[in-house]
Amino acid sequence: MLHKWSIDTTSVSRYYEPFYSTSANGATQQRTSDNVVHLAPDSALTAFAQLGVIRLQARRSFVTFFDRTTQYVFAEATRSLSLQTGAVDDHLDALLRGSVALPRSSTYCEHVAGATIHLQPSDLADGPPVTVIPDLTESPLFRHTVAHFPQPQPRFYCGVPIMSPEGFAIGVYCVLDDTPRAGLEPWQITMLKDMVSSTTF
Repeated sequence: MLHKWSIDTTSVSRYYEPFYSTSANGATQQRTSDNVVHLAPDSALTAFAQLGVIRLQARRSFVTFFDRTTQYVFAEATRSLSLQTGAVDDHLDALLRGSVALPRSSTYCEHVAGATIHLQPSDLADGPPVTVIPDLTESPLFRHTVAHFPQPQPRFYCGVPIMSPEGFAIGVYCVLDDTPRAGLEPWQITMLKDMVSSTTF
């Protein structure tokens, strides 16, 4: 039986290539011999991630999914990222992760997924909840993690869980920026909910 917060391995192998496991020390990334992080293999998912960056005028976005122990980054996008070549106009838009597998317990997105565990179906009538962290450096849960990121370090984070038809969080769509924000406008929250409601796995 699948963990209730997990996507099945068929979907993982379909969208996440190559399939890498993780070590206790961190992630194994999709790299060539020149040690460059490359685009995810599915350009449609990268475009899906990039839409959130553009709409929210942020730095980067990720589409991620979970199995029992691991978070898989299916897509990462930034503002000036080329969907075909991975080239960027701004060096700060270079990919940070690419296709990567991370221990679930080490990620912001695990917190977003965990927030749904006690929700009832009626709580999801207006879509899954959007988690907003205005400034990661002021968050008791995450301020110690920011220093582990290269520049530009993330300050603002928002994420919305991707729900299975059964109502379980199987992934997260998230957007990050390197400038703190007071929060999100109502239309931005609606947009994020609309984005995840359009995913089917």
